[in-house]
Amino acid sequence: MRDYGVIRDVVLGSPGLMARTRIQLFELNQRTLTQWYNARKKKQEQEVLHLSVGQSSTPTVASEPLPPALSKLRERPTYAHPAYDFNIQEDASGQASQRVRGHHPLASGDATAAPASATPDTPTAPATQPGPKVPRTTAWRWKKKAEAAAAAAASSTAPPAADGQPVPTKRLKHEHYLCKQCGQPKTKEFGHSRFRGVHFCATAAGKTVEQWVEEMKRGGAGQGQ
Repeated sequence: MRDYGVIRDVVLGSPGLMARTRIQLFELNQRTLTQWYNARKKKQEQEVLHLSVGQSSTPTVASEPLPPALSKLRERPTYAHPAYDFNIQEDASGQASQRVRGHHPLASGDATAAPASATPDTPTAPATQPGPKVPRTTAWRWKKKAEAAAAAAASSTAPPAADGQPVPTKRLKHEHYLCKQCGQPKTKEFGHSRFRGVHFCATAAGKTVEQWVEEMKRGGAGQGQ
């Protein structure tokens, strides 16, 4: 590689030599020379191996011509054995019966259904529509609603008292969670609130709900109440 570089520099640096020769001296590197060297060695090895192998005596052309190619059949071939008949069953998809999970309490003749004498304002259970399924939670809610409607209807149709005054109807009481500090329901009307998971009681803390909310927003001492 070094000798080639010296020769290339001498030829390219002499205009007289460049005018008398047509040899093209390209820029080369060690990788190109290695590839040329390996290719030259492989070719020499092949020439050595060919000297030890004799000439083949097998002719390259067949003595007889090949038979003509088979043509495509225009009709299906027939066989001696009978054709097999496949027994394909009919499609029965969509004909299976569906199992119903749960039921409507009013549709099955439940004893807790609202009486026919209920007033128009009395809430009644929704009408049952025939369907494939009714979830258990839905049936339970319908049953509870029917029980509440029956209790309201029974209280509204109660007989008058002995003094001629109608018996006051019983109103459904909504149960609330009671505060352990003041014993009152945990609602806003009784001075209770909740902010970021912390419960507040105005009676026990001695401040209003608005003051406590502002302290909670500012991150003050009100968080410990």
